[in-house]
Amino acid sequence: TVRILGKIHPASLAPSLVDSLHDCLGDPEVSKKVGHLRSVNMGVVSLVADPRLRAHANSRLLADVASDKRERHYSFAAELLERTLDMQEIVAADRRVPRFRSKEDIRRFHDEMAVLWSRADRESTTTYRFPKPPVPGTPGIVPLRTAADLVQEGEHQSNCVGSYGRYVERGTTYIYRVLKPTRSTLSIVRGSDGQ
Repeated sequence: TVRILGKIHPASLAPSLVDSLHDCLGDPEVSKKVGHLRSVNMGVVSLVADPRLRAHANSRLLADVASDKRERHYSFAAELLERTLDMQEIVAADRRVPRFRSKEDIRRFHDEMAVLWSRADRESTTTYRFPKPPVPGTPGIVPLRTAADLVQEGEHQSNCVGSYGRYVERGTTYIYRVLKPTRSTLSIVRGSDGQ
């Protein structure tokens, strides 16, 4: 455990990260996967600390995430995998989910699920109640306040934000429609420090 904790990049250190890693290091499979890595970052810990995500992450994926400097401060791969699995449970529950070998593997599976999501009946998403946006909108950046807004944005931009209703409702994510200078979708995510 001491050897593995010594591999954590200083930029990734957060109490929640260390607690999460400590809790799962009792599992020999986790210790083995993490022990072989040259470094450990927030992305790796997020993947191994959650049993649901860990079931689909092999050692090559962990090495891929560990080598990504962006994963030091935020768990991009883990978040994408979590949202992909959420979509898969809704639109393709009978489909077997592979063990991913790279972030690109996750992205490809995510894109497949997003296509299925866009075709599926999404009436159940209308029951979400969204909190007040964490950052007020502007004429060019508009907060999406309903599940229907999310679905419309996802269809217009060909992305998966239509499936983000539960995250917005929980207050962990908020989605905005960006109208200028370039049309895009903006996601604000609460970090491990609560900010």
